[in-house]
Amino acid sequence: LHEAPAGITANFSVGCGDQTVTGWVTDAYKPVVRRIPYEEALIWNNLKMEENQIVLHGNPPFDAFEICASMAVRLHNHLFPPETGKKWLLSRIEFDHGIDNGDLDGLSLKYLQTIANRFTKTEVRNGKEVFGLLYFSLAAL
Repeated sequence: LHEAPAGITANFSVGCGDQTVTGWVTDAYKPVVRRIPYEEALIWNNLKMEENQIVLHGNPPFDAFEICASMAVRLHNHLFPPETGKKWLLSRIEFDHGIDNGDLDGLSLKYLQTIANRFTKTEVRNGKEVFGLLYFSLAAL
């Protein structure tokens, strides 16, 4: 067991079968001080939806992570359109390596599962291999 840190912003528990995992959310990094919007339509115009996955065709003029994140939100909005006042938020990233432009060739994201009716798990694949997972949660604005 870990001792809870100072500055907790939320507590959570997730149950699966007869097991329950509890934890907390806290600021771990510098706060966001500004947002720079980008024209996501330039990404969306290069995407193809295939059942429960989305595939990049083309080369949008953005960083690899911006493209990947935009693809993930687009996939979630397609599969599970949020009700008014809610949106999909990136909750966790698990990558074997940092995503870069070399991963854009054959980049695809595949929805895998919903966990505890609150979080989704999405596989990230380049043209060669699965190299990461993205987790999203649906949150009120």
